[in-house]
This record gives sequence, C-alpha cells and structure tokens, in this order.
Amino acid sequence: MLKKALTLYPDSKEALQMIADIYTENEEYNSAENYYERLLEVDNNDIEVKINLAKVYLHLDKLDKTKEMLMKASSIDDNSTEVLTAMAGYYTYTQDFDNAKNYCNRIIQKLPKSPLGYRKLAQLYEATGENHLSHFNYGIYHEMKNEIEKFLNL
Repeated sequence: MLKKALTLYPDSKEALQMIADIYTENEEYNSAENYYERLLEVDNNDIEVKINLAKVYLHLDKLDKTKEMLMKASSIDDNSTEVLTAMAGYYTYTQDFDNAKNYCNRIIQKLPKSPLGYRKLAQLYEATGENHLSHFNYGIYHEMKNEIEKFLNL
C-alpha cells in the first residue's frame, strides 16, 4: 500500500519514512538505505533521517558513509541529543574511545538529570573491558531511573 502511495505521491515523506522504518525493523538494510536516501532527496536537512541512514550504513559496514552522514547531521545541530547519542555510539563501535567519551560527557552536560549519558558511558566502558566503570555507570543509570529499589528487593 505504501509503495502504491509513492506512485501517486513520490515525494511523500510519511510514506518514504514508514517504508524505510519497516525495512530497518526487518533488518533489510539495503532496501532501507534506498528509502532513507530518497528521503534525503526530499528533505536534506532532516537530522533524524540522517541519523537513521547512518545507523543503516553501520549495519551494512559502510563506516566511512556512516561517519560522513553523522557529520552532516552534526553540521545541522551539533548539540542535538540524537546527534550526540549517535556519535557516542559510532565512536564506541569504531573503538575511538576518547571521542566516544567526549560525546557521552556532552550528553551528561546537556541533560544532567537524564540517565542517557550514563548508559552510553556504561556501554563505552563495557566495550573497553573496564567492568568496574561499566557497572558504576550502569548503577547511576538505574538509580536515575529509580530502579535501584526494584533490584535491591529481589
């Protein structure tokens, strides 16, 4: 139905987004890539589309394209929570831990009452094998989500 809608409205952001999301959800990344790229042709300033396309590129092991797309998203808004989170994930994945830590800290600075930055730091330390720091940051993450009592009462 969505593809049929595109024959009538080839620039429909909603239809393109839904199709791209469906392909991503079904791990059909080559097809998702095509639709996210079409979305960028319709609106080249959509940060969410750039980040979603970067994630698809990462699944396709296109690291250069992943970084390029994240940099384009960053050039639109380098303080966007979505951009900071995606960059932290990318640098953790590529084992550039100094840059990853920088982005995690930027998330914490931007959202000091949010557990997000601590979760990203925990994932970073988990990737580096620093289990103590990973557990410590997961503890802060769970505490900020008010989940500590739940775990203590098991």
